[in-house]
Amino acid sequence: MTNPPYSGSHPLRLLRFLAQNGKPWLALMPNWVGGRDFYAAAVAAEQPFYVAPRKRYHYWTPKGRRADVAAGGAKAKTHGHTNAALGARTSPFVSFWYGGRFPSKVRARLKPPEGSVLCSSLDALPGGVRGW
Repeated sequence: MTNPPYSGSHPLRLLRFLAQNGKPWLALMPNWVGGRDFYAAAVAAEQPFYVAPRKRYHYWTPKGRRADVAAGGAKAKTHGHTNAALGARTSPFVSFWYGGRFPSKVRARLKPPEGSVLCSSLDALPGGVRGW
């Protein structure tokens, strides 16, 4: 699951959906989700793990897709880095992969992608990733 809405109750609703689905899952979500009061209860039965990049992910909105950034609106200050080929950098939060429900045999063989670290707890995440 990537790019679900992150406002309001959406992160909790996503976690509930993943738990009810009963299948292994990975969800790319902001770092602050793991620090919310609802998080621990929502993933208690999920055997959660985390894949975090060693360097922060940066997201790019194609040129011309963010009128508020292009016109110098309020978001231009926080999303102002642009690249002619990629567009505007829109990375307002640190994010990493949350995972759960992987069978123990599969989980034991998981290897993080190059440039990432695999963690079995939120406390094991690199300090710059946690953010809470």
